Amino acid sequence: FQTKRKENNAIKDALDEEFQFIIVHRMDRWARNVDDGRYYKKYFARHGIKMVSAIEEFDETPEGEFFELMSMGMAELYSKKLARECLAGMLANARECKAHGGTPLLGYKVKGKKYVIEEKEAEIVKIIFDMTLKGYGYKEIRNYLNLNGYTRADGRHFTTHFYDILRNRKY
Repeated sequence: FQTKRKENNAIKDALDEEFQFIIVHRMDRWARNVDDGRYYKKYFARHGIKMVSAIEEFDETPEGEFFELMSMGMAELYSKKLARECLAGMLANARECKAHGGTPLLGYKVKGKKYVIEEKEAEIVKIIFDMTLKGYGYKEIRNYLNLNGYTRADGRHFTTHFYDILRNRKY
């Protein structure tokens, strides 16, 4: 089974094994948006497979379908609002230079739960941007940095992976 959507092993297994039912905790846990949830439910129905929610009861009347759709729509709305709130929180933290965890970007270190500029590494970042603006390619930048004794934060030589640095809006 293949569609334009990313293949899901549960979908493939259900069709290969000719299951009669797929039981999900809640319908909104099966898919994160209404379109995908409805698409797969209809697809399974065409193959004789019924999707059943373990904790919700939606009958097969027009009203039951409406309430199922509303439930999935509310879950999609919740998910989108939560994503928006998380992004707002992350942006607010970024404006205050608060560290989110993980490895700091090249040119930064964490001090007292805030990002501060690490001068030696920041010099490398400036060189990368400057050389890119002057038209140098990744291999030329790598060679310049390595030949002049610059190393990555972990002490290793540079490779040609500058794309993420150059496209990262945090810089």
